[in-house]
Amino acid sequence: MRSEQGNNRGKLYPFVLAGLIGISPATLVWPLLFPEQRTYVLTNQADPAFPLQLLPYFLASLLAVGAVYVYRFVRSSPRRLSTLVETTRSCNASLLILLACPLVAALFMTGPRTKSGLPFFILMLIALVAVIGGVVGYRWVGPEADGGERVVPRRRWLFGLLGVIAAAVGYAAAFSHFSILNLHHFLFPSFDLAIYDNLVWNTSHGRFLATSLIRGGTHMGAHFDPLLVALTPFYLLSPRAETLLIIQSAWLASGAIPLYLISSRVLQGTVAAVVVAGAYLLHPALHGINLYEFHSLALVVPLVIWSLYFLERDSAKGYWITLVLILLTREDMALLACGIGLFAADGLGRPRRGLTTIGCALLYFVLIKVFVMAESGIFMSGTGDSYSYRFNYEQMIPYEGGGAKELLLSLVTNPIFALRVVLEEAKLYFLAVILLPCCFLPLFAKRGWQLLGYGLVFCLLSSIPGPHSIYTQYSSVLLPFLMVLTPFGLVRLSDSEWLAALGLESRRVRRALLVGVAITASLASWKFGAFVENQYFRVGHWSPPAHFRPAKTFADERTQYESAARIIKLIPPTASVAATRYLMPLVSNREEVRHYNVAKKSDYLLVALKGMSERDLARFEGRLRRKKYEEVASDAGIVLLKPIIHTKAGN
Repeated sequence: MRSEQGNNRGKLYPFVLAGLIGISPATLVWPLLFPEQRTYVLTNQADPAFPLQLLPYFLASLLAVGAVYVYRFVRSSPRRLSTLVETTRSCNASLLILLACPLVAALFMTGPRTKSGLPFFILMLIALVAVIGGVVGYRWVGPEADGGERVVPRRRWLFGLLGVIAAAVGYAAAFSHFSILNLHHFLFPSFDLAIYDNLVWNTSHGRFLATSLIRGGTHMGAHFDPLLVALTPFYLLSPRAETLLIIQSAWLASGAIPLYLISSRVLQGTVAAVVVAGAYLLHPALHGINLYEFHSLALVVPLVIWSLYFLERDSAKGYWITLVLILLTREDMALLACGIGLFAADGLGRPRRGLTTIGCALLYFVLIKVFVMAESGIFMSGTGDSYSYRFNYEQMIPYEGGGAKELLLSLVTNPIFALRVVLEEAKLYFLAVILLPCCFLPLFAKRGWQLLGYGLVFCLLSSIPGPHSIYTQYSSVLLPFLMVLTPFGLVRLSDSEWLAALGLESRRVRRALLVGVAITASLASWKFGAFVENQYFRVGHWSPPAHFRPAKTFADERTQYESAARIIKLIPPTASVAATRYLMPLVSNREEVRHYNVAKKSDYLLVALKGMSERDLARFEGRLRRKKYEEVASDAGIVLLKPIIHTKAGN
């Protein structure tokens, strides 16, 4: 009797699933017909009669989809119960993708105007859609995807490469435009772009890493990033902040090319490699790095991918060249390079190259800290001409004045507190968003955990939001490694013995995982990236980018920029300028630019009255009352002042 009940349940299941598939399209259609009632999906609040109004649409959906089942059964032979069950199962497999309709509808409901924040809910919806897509991909009967091929035709590989290059060019053009819009709409919250523009301008004129915006007059009080010298020939074509933003966008986009090359080698398939490279260009973390002003740290992303490509190919010359460039990106990239050395020694079985990498990186780090930078401490103290980064990790440093040694002692002697810091909600969210577009596949890569060590410590032990936000430059220390490990994780998971023990075919699993990556990357980019307006993407986790802003706000800010641009033309190129925060990147392409608060030694004072604090506004009005400055020009809240030079009577 129990056997009969089990058989009946087995026969009943396909019909229950068919019913769910049948009503699913209605969940996607009715929000289009009743847009004013869309909040019902997320709040379950509506007029009492509204749920009853939806029943005919669900019935119509069930009948329409059911007609497919009936048609398939009528064409089958013989027509009996067992045939009906098999036909239903066959139709379920073909129409399973319709189960994603309510999930996609919910994603549409959580649009840019949604008031309530539901980030983890959205992440879960994306994951469920990917699971359904993966199951459909696994069951799909047709020409095998090339994710399992052992030999890739040269012509197909070349077409794939050209496609990735075209996508990278399109990305670079779009994000150059987005970045420049952010600059022209005063959306950069810090003046990092002004610092880098000023130091690249000075470097291109023979003053190595010099900038008037850093204590001591050089960037070496904060970071040592000589790779910026390589940008000067391109910068001199149009020496201004916009050029740096274009260079950064193109540089980051170029990372898709080595990622395609390494993925095609690991996955032995063109389509698979294109999917991984596309996931990189769609990744919200890449968009966050790209649109948060300009930072030398961002330049490490494609260099890391190239270095791992050459390492995997066992190309010593290419590897050492890219490693040198990584070290020149920023002084602390020597610690990141140690992870690459560990990967070479332990993950790839090349101990000689790995240990040499670690030795060279540590030696470089010590030499730069001791003989080049303003202070030798890893975090620096902030005294003299140095800037301290201790505050980034003050939770892990138990007392004032401590540094890297104290942080390490806390890790060893108080691991529970360290675990508490790592498992904060914001950091779990960061990990979920940065891993989801890769379908969490990097976690399954047998080789490569060594690569993630520095980035995980850097981001997850932080005490401030920046390092564990995908919308700042700091995810540069994780993103390239995660993307490179994605194809390795995909291969290992699809070839795993435990999946084979479940009766799953390796080639089909690989295809399912690729479908999952394509879905998660696309949907995560839609809901958290910068291509499509959404409620989560931020420039430096502060404000939405300019191309997300309402038309009126967009127009007002554009008018203010045009006024600023006209006024800036009145300033001689050799004159020194002090400017308020948001105007600084517009005048930083000169030898001396300063913040408004240190304006004493400047030839001109450029002020944006809108957004000024009460204290700064009072200081501004006081300067005018005391007749220390005269107005040169004023328009749309942008004011240009020049110091009044008083001469002694009789001279």
